[in-house]
Amino acid sequence: MRQAIQREAVPDANTPGEFAAVVKASHERRRDSFRRLLWGYLDFAAEHVLERRAIRALAWTYRSLRVSVRPHLGLIVDGAPHVLRFHYARAPLERARALPMIQLLVNAGGIEQGRPAMLDLRRAELIAPRPNDAEATLLEHEADDLIRRWSVA
Repeated sequence: MRQAIQREAVPDANTPGEFAAVVKASHERRRDSFRRLLWGYLDFAAEHVLERRAIRALAWTYRSLRVSVRPHLGLIVDGAPHVLRFHYARAPLERARALPMIQLLVNAGGIEQGRPAMLDLRRAELIAPRPNDAEATLLEHEADDLIRRWSVA
């Protein structure tokens, strides 16, 4: 499903048919969910001018911890480059839950490739950081805690 969105990042007239084929080929239990996610992406695409852009995998190193981050898609959205991670869950993506992942993208150098953001596929909503969002310190505290627990084990 993610690969279908990556292939059809800039939808055209053939995209609904290709998305329908992905839904049809999916397991019966996942069809409804896949349909909603893919059509949510089409709703998002219909509201914006999109252009695909290449992105690379990222890594954030903090003390002895190294975290790999693989953005799902690089897009130019309405003229602004973005580095996106997708949110698939049924529950709406709350800003507070999106910010740690966005901050991880920022810390890993994603800001050099574009504006890091999360795309809630079910709701066709793009969540990007605001200037007053302060998640860097929280992310570092979580990393410190993980390093402490890992070294004790």
